[in-house]
Amino acid sequence: MKHVAVKTVIMVLLLLGTFLSAEATKVETVTVNALTTTTLAFELNDENRFSGSLSIVGGSNNDVDFWVTDPLGAKILDMGRVSQGGTFEFDAKANGTYVLHFSNTFSLLTPKNVTLTYDVEEPSRLGIEPFVLAWGALIAVCIVVVAVAIMLSMRKPKQENKSAEPPKSQEAQLMPCVLSILISLVNS
Repeated sequence: MKHVAVKTVIMVLLLLGTFLSAEATKVETVTVNALTTTTLAFELNDENRFSGSLSIVGGSNNDVDFWVTDPLGAKILDMGRVSQGGTFEFDAKANGTYVLHFSNTFSLLTPKNVTLTYDVEEPSRLGIEPFVLAWGALIAVCIVVVAVAIMLSMRKPKQENKSAEPPKSQEAQLMPCVLSILISLVNS
């Protein structure tokens, strides 16, 4: 019965690991009317990496002018006229508000719909990428759970009746489970 509980705990930890590894991609859509500029502002911390892609629909060329400014208002990225779409990234050099500018001032009549898909990556801690750090912590927890399960299975139960057959060893039942989990962690 104990090995079923251990397997359940390990499966929950593996599912948690799956959620930790999922990307936190976000999507924003803005309409940029003719003769106007629309902005999106993002609060970033020093060393955040902002990665994004644009998809533009509207008008004959599906285009907007696109640039990014830092908290002091300086242009840190200028892609000029972007048609159809494109990808970009930048690293925040200071804490503050970074502004993405979408300009349609060159169009007299046609609004443009811009879809921004983006990720904000946190800086690494202790010289280790956050993804690797999360998986390392998860593996450490799994090892502790398995070690405790093995130690519990090695304890000898009190026998009230000397003639009763001792219970079968659970180590033999646990080892294949432990090995398959460790192999799947290494392979992922």
